[in-house]
Amino acid sequence: MQDYIRKLKKLTPQVHAFAKKSHARYEVRMEQTQRNQSRKLRTFQRGSLVKLYKKPLHKKHAKLSSTWQGPYIIVRMSEDGANADIKHVGEGTVLKQQMINSIRMYVDRPNSAVPERERKKAAYTGKSWVVEKVVDDKGTHGVDKHFKIRWEGDFQDTWEPEDNLNCPKLVQAYMRSKARKPAQAGAYYAGDTASPWAMTIPLNLLALDASDMTASICRQAGISMGCIAGKFGFVPCETYSVADMSNITRGFHHRDHTIPSKPPRRDAGDKRDKALAHDLLISNILTSWMCDAEAGYDHAMLLENPVGSLQHRPFMRWLPTALGLTQRRVDFCAYGHPFKKPTHIWCNLKWKPKGNTGDGRCGTVCGQGRVQESTGKYKHYRGLAQEPIRGPRGPGANKLLNSIPDKLTQEWMDSMVKRRIDQPDQNTIIDLCAGYQSIKQWALDNGFNYIAVDIMGDRNIRRRQAAKSSTVQP
Repeated sequence: MQDYIRKLKKLTPQVHAFAKKSHARYEVRMEQTQRNQSRKLRTFQRGSLVKLYKKPLHKKHAKLSSTWQGPYIIVRMSEDGANADIKHVGEGTVLKQQMINSIRMYVDRPNSAVPERERKKAAYTGKSWVVEKVVDDKGTHGVDKHFKIRWEGDFQDTWEPEDNLNCPKLVQAYMRSKARKPAQAGAYYAGDTASPWAMTIPLNLLALDASDMTASICRQAGISMGCIAGKFGFVPCETYSVADMSNITRGFHHRDHTIPSKPPRRDAGDKRDKALAHDLLISNILTSWMCDAEAGYDHAMLLENPVGSLQHRPFMRWLPTALGLTQRRVDFCAYGHPFKKPTHIWCNLKWKPKGNTGDGRCGTVCGQGRVQESTGKYKHYRGLAQEPIRGPRGPGANKLLNSIPDKLTQEWMDSMVKRRIDQPDQNTIIDLCAGYQSIKQWALDNGFNYIAVDIMGDRNIRRRQAAKSSTVQP
């Protein structure tokens, strides 16, 4: 083995020389192609003002959001001129190894954002203080912009040029709060006249660090973590459905039901990928709640998912227990819902299921079915994943399948109101994976601010827009 290692070391310079010579031949051949000979060579110099192309997450987003961002300044070019290190003129973060194809020259126009030649350079004295909060602003961005700063310690608020500040997150939080002007903590309680507010945040929860998930939502909403009364998670149920086993014969299943823990199916494909994503999403949410609890925040927590494979997943055996969440089972038909839909609820609320039956379970007395004369068994008038004629159909089918019964929601809200008596400043509910926002109106009616978080935003608006476009005649 030692002889082999010495032989490799001896051959290493020859390998590097051969690779370098091969790469040079490759570049010559590429330059001689008709395609590259007709191209114009794009060159940039250190200190040039450029803009950067940001590929949208979805092709539809390119019509609604800015795909070119900047201005940036080039701080270093690679030897071959194919890559550049760039820095935004308003921040200190350096983006390294950006491809030259994603960069274009930034052309100054009247009132353009932060043109480099118009930026005022503030004198640096060598002293620094810690910023507690940004409370006000004045002037034009990039010209004479100033922010009013509240400092940590016994100091008076001062107006500072934006170039003096090194707290982009605090500035960003201030600008977001200024744009929306949310109600202050405890503003709506005990007969106050201020009204609660609601907002929707389109956010991919899989892309967030679990330790910063709740804090990130609060930053975008312009509130503090101390304002949160509860966090509700109505997580996806597609890959956990009890009907998933019946899809095995057609190859449409997501999970391996021969294993008690119900892991994602073993063969690669879209079904396995979706099951993996759902497992990661739910474990990420619960982990973020664990981080919040370890940081000392006492928030109400509720996770809902229909009875199925989720209860068997390994992370559901220890994370809810560590958070102090109790597992309860209810049947939606006991709350007046047309379908039975047995559902698991993990929560730390002082809530006891009641519904129309007294215990939140069907018990064949829910009133949503009758006893069949032929079989003597109780059968619901409407059913899920059974005879098509009994299933949900029409434009509102998806919302009906994903909605929460009003009576069940009110039971949760009654528990939240009682909890708030001891914690009046906690006045905001965060609703995760809230595409249809079933509890929004109930939260507002009970005096809570409401924040819906979903990767697709408000799906009710999307559904109304789709219905409207389908009825428009050409």
